[in-house]
Amino acid sequence: MLALEKSRLVRELLARVEDDERFGFGVGPTHRLLAARRTTLRRTRCDNCAAAYGIAPKDSATATREKLAAGIAELGLSLSEGAELMPPLDHVFRAWRG
Repeated sequence: MLALEKSRLVRELLARVEDDERFGFGVGPTHRLLAARRTTLRRTRCDNCAAAYGIAPKDSATATREKLAAGIAELGLSLSEGAELMPPLDHVFRAWRG
C-alpha cells in the first residue's frame, strides 16, 4: 500500500476518535501528558488506545490485534479499512510493548 494511502487512513481514524474521551487526543491533555511523562506523542497515543481498548503491555500480539480490531469496528470503519490499519498498528504496538 502506498504511504499516502496509509496517511489518509490514519487521518480518517484520528478524525473519528478525536472527540472520544477514551482516547484523550485533545491538544491540551495530550501536551500535558507528554510534559509529565517526557515521552513521545506516539507512545502517548498507544497508551490512550491501550487504555480505551483494554490492551495491556503483556498482552500477546494476537490478543492486541483482536482488541484493536474490535475497537476499529466500533468506530464504523469498513473491514477493508480496518485490515489496512492493522500492519502499521502492529508495528507501533510492538514498539510500545518494548
